[in-house]
Amino acid sequence: MNGILDLFALDGRAVSCERYGNGHINETYLVRTDRQHDYILQKVNDHVFPDTAALMENIIAVTEYLRQSEKDPRRVLTLVDTKDGKKYLSDSRGCFRVYEFVRDGVCLNRAESADDLRQSAVAFGGFLNGLSAFPAKTLHEIIPQFHDTVERFRQLKRAIAPHPIGRRRRARTWCGRSDRSLDDHSRLCRSTTECR
Repeated sequence: MNGILDLFALDGRAVSCERYGNGHINETYLVRTDRQHDYILQKVNDHVFPDTAALMENIIAVTEYLRQSEKDPRRVLTLVDTKDGKKYLSDSRGCFRVYEFVRDGVCLNRAESADDLRQSAVAFGGFLNGLSAFPAKTLHEIIPQFHDTVERFRQLKRAIAPHPIGRRRRARTWCGRSDRSLDDHSRLCRSTTECR
């Protein structure tokens, strides 16, 4: 990855670059420079995100918007520019982005307590609140229908309909919950002008 890192405006020279975290979509690396400055390097999975330019435009727009009102820089992802002033690198090797590493942060793979859930909800609520006036219609739809709840429930029903190896019987409780959730969502959509 050193050939890639050489193209970013890092504070110092990269002396280590090792796989980091437990993500399963993008390739993520922790980078340390000779000036003890840490970064996160990611190679974006272009199978999941084929339009990496649109994805990056969304990330740039959202982070720049949030940064206008956030006093603590650790609460907004900070992209590191390439040496030619771009926010990411895209070439024949793929799409790469570098973020400032957030020191003393906590990233859980799953909640371990009720307080973890509460803290996650507070953080997510703060994120949504910070974007309450953001012009969402300017964002690109990266994965079609990803946030379409009705379509997601339809996909679930199609997946379990043939009930291979008794899947429907084993998943009966969850299937009943999904049916009720879909009914609730449909009622909510009928009572509002915009469902998504």
